[in-house]
Amino acid sequence: MKIVSINGKHSKPGEIAILTQPSVSSAIYEKLRPVWQASPLLRSNPAVLDGPLLMVRISEVTPEIAKAIQKLLDDAEQAVQRDEDVARQKAEAQKTEERKRIEAAAKAFGVPVQ
Repeated sequence: MKIVSINGKHSKPGEIAILTQPSVSSAIYEKLRPVWQASPLLRSNPAVLDGPLLMVRISEVTPEIAKAIQKLLDDAEQAVQRDEDVARQKAEAQKTEERKRIEAAAKAFGVPVQ
């Protein structure tokens, strides 16, 4: 996940609006929240999702903070991708098992699968 800009229009005093590519989805945000809150560096700077923007309550962003935010965003995006891959593999395995079951029934009856 790449941070592409800070949205000046939506940033306020003490808060920045981060725009990423791809946008932070609700699934990514749900993965991001617990690790953000557990981070000693970031937990005092809450982040909320506002449409496509990640709003972070912070007065100053240091290179260390920017790097930490980037890492958490990357990790959250990868966690969502892993979850999606696992779900896809599970669905494919279920589909394969169902196909085998149908083919076994057809074989037992001596008829084709249509």
